Amino acid sequence: MSLKPLQSSLLCLLVALSACGGNDDGLPLFVDPIDTQQPTFSLAVSDAPVDGLSDVILCFSSITLTGESDDLVMQVGDADFGITANDLCLDDTGNIVPNAVGINLLEYKGSEFLSLVNDYTIEAGHYAQINLGMTDGSYAVDKLDYSKTPIRVPSNEIELNGFSAVENTDVGFTVEFDLRKALTAPEGQTGYILQSDGIRIVNNQQAGDINGLVSETLLINNLCEPLADIHGNPAAVYLYQGTQLDIDTLADNDGSEGVAPYASSTVYFDSSQTLYPFEIGFVPFGSYTVALSCNISDDPEMDDEVSFLDVKEVTIDENKPEGSVDFEEGYE
Repeated sequence: MSLKPLQSSLLCLLVALSACGGNDDGLPLFVDPIDTQQPTFSLAVSDAPVDGLSDVILCFSSITLTGESDDLVMQVGDADFGITANDLCLDDTGNIVPNAVGINLLEYKGSEFLSLVNDYTIEAGHYAQINLGMTDGSYAVDKLDYSKTPIRVPSNEIELNGFSAVENTDVGFTVEFDLRKALTAPEGQTGYILQSDGIRIVNNQQAGDINGLVSETLLINNLCEPLADIHGNPAAVYLYQGTQLDIDTLADNDGSEGVAPYASSTVYFDSSQTLYPFEIGFVPFGSYTVALSCNISDDPEMDDEVSFLDVKEVTIDENKPEGSVDFEEGYE
């Protein structure tokens, strides 16, 4: 008995991927289902440079993704982890911390990065949080006398926002350490503390970078110093979300003015080209104001006196992920 049109339509709906009709044998034609793949996860680290330090070594031990049912933990030393353990992390007795990797953030400035884990297969779903497990042994090295100062990470953990992953997609993020904001030296305490305020996570597919040059004439005319010195930074740049901002409302890293900086970086002397460049990497797509200052000293826990020489505006998006800003004249 032949199927009625409605019954035939229902059969097509139930098999979903079948082709209604028949072959020479009168059998329905079926199409193979579309192959689906689990999503992959990648995570890297990068840094905005800090004043006065030649090395900033942070000691990592794990990455944990907080899932809807179970947590996914990736340990240093696992085959799927992007980098292996090294001997840079020492405990209080001078012994090497096992299953830990020390990373010098100042080797990955601006748009440069180091992959912690790359294309790691994960289950589709929502992950409420990304946690970076840290160990003892982090430290900073002074640029002039090479003295070491320990860095403490509260609870030995850095907590970052989560994400959702769907099948057939690759999700990739970069953890950007804005050390001018994150690295603090509280009065009465020994060493530095790494604060979460200066750490942000950025979706790599929705971010670009901002770079530029500062003219030597502008620096000289405004008595910025030291010039032509690879050990010092003559100026700093601050990045603010939005445009058409009043320069008097722009704050430093803990200022009381109305507009707080999204990120900041230093201007340095490039002796190979006799130039004064800067770069801020992994900036989410959007419109920004970039402000230039000769006031290098900026305690992230104090409202410092920071004045700005000039401001520029820049927009980065998927069509133009690299923004260029050059400072040649003073603010008018």
